[in-house]
Amino acid sequence: MLLFIAVVMFLLCFVLLFVRIIPPYTAAIVVRMGNPKRSIGPGTHCVFWPLEWIGEAHPLKERIIDDKMLTETADEEVVPLDFSIEYSPLLSALVTFLGFNQEQIESAIKQRVKSLLSIAVRKRKDRDEVYDNLKVIAQEVQDEFQRSFSAQYGIRLRFLIDDPELPAKLAEAEVEREIQEKTNEKRKLDLASLKKLASDLVETAEKRGEKLSFDAALKRVQVQLGVVKEQHQFYGLDSQTSGVLGSILSPLIKNLGGKNHGDQSQPK
Repeated sequence: MLLFIAVVMFLLCFVLLFVRIIPPYTAAIVVRMGNPKRSIGPGTHCVFWPLEWIGEAHPLKERIIDDKMLTETADEEVVPLDFSIEYSPLLSALVTFLGFNQEQIESAIKQRVKSLLSIAVRKRKDRDEVYDNLKVIAQEVQDEFQRSFSAQYGIRLRFLIDDPELPAKLAEAEVEREIQEKTNEKRKLDLASLKKLASDLVETAEKRGEKLSFDAALKRVQVQLGVVKEQHQFYGLDSQTSGVLGSILSPLIKNLGGKNHGDQSQPK
């Protein structure tokens, strides 16, 4: 009985002196004679007290930084971007991470991320290419940060670019641009159809033994389809003379019409 009590007391003293429990989602540094030696995660750990002790537990949960910036494409188009940075300390590099305070490390992270984001956007030609590749750009920035700066700051980082919300004027300009592009495409298709009809008309005229130029056939097709109005000219006169003569005769014809109408209204 005395032996059992002695064993229990020994185990109890051992646990109290040498065993430490780290809470979930936290980590701590094992300090030996004032020097940080290793990092430990959640769970039960043994320390060689009194030579070693455990520092203050530090949360491993992610922290979020929301920020935005203006950057330029290869064509020097200004692109506004809103982004989020999610970071958490690496357990294996907790000693490095705790060497910075929160303000220092967040300032360094934002500076590095903005530099990498500017480089990634600069690879794209214009704003449309940037907005079409937001996920690719975000992945490029995240991968480059992990390669170059993760070990330096002892963190794991996830980078996200928010969907852009264009200002009202810029959004209207984008809509107008899309409408103009669709209109231009339709015009190209219409022009191609007109050229095809004009070519068919020239071939038909050649089969009949007639000479018809492509320009004349194109004008005839446009008139037939109502694209342009048919212009009537005085026979034997050029367009300039016809216009002048028409402007002179038109008032006279109107006056004659008015007189005839007045004559018919008078009693005999």
